[in-house]
Amino acid sequence: MKYNIQAFTEEYLPPVMAIENSVFKSDSFPESVFIELLQQPNVLSMLVMTEQNELAGYAMVRYTFHEAEILTIAVANNFLRKGVGKFLMENIIIYCLSSDINDLFLEVRPSNKPAINLYKKFGAERIGIRKNYYENEDAYVYRLKLPTK
Repeated sequence: MKYNIQAFTEEYLPPVMAIENSVFKSDSFPESVFIELLQQPNVLSMLVMTEQNELAGYAMVRYTFHEAEILTIAVANNFLRKGVGKFLMENIIIYCLSSDINDLFLEVRPSNKPAINLYKKFGAERIGIRKNYYENEDAYVYRLKLPTK
């Protein structure tokens, strides 16, 4: 299946919220957080769309100087294991490289093995643990060192 990246705008909040709530359940960002992030100039917000204009996933990345952090990244349940996460990560990395970002950070539940495997495929390394980050679980902190120019 072919995917394309599109800007995440407020008109896509209803389908994004449906994915957010199904993927993250009690850890979901409320809609107000998405609205606030969409208004910030230092947040990259992207959607993955199919050729049929169906939302397959999304990501939001905050960046400052030479660092960036993935705030949220999610794939719709019906698109799991179809390359959407990989496509999102590739496009986040392309953006970071073009913006002189050296380090990309993210937090992930230790129980989220598919996400951890995806990050490791791109070379991310676990650098720490945030105790009780989630409602009932710690978070692993990963860093992906990007090549500098």
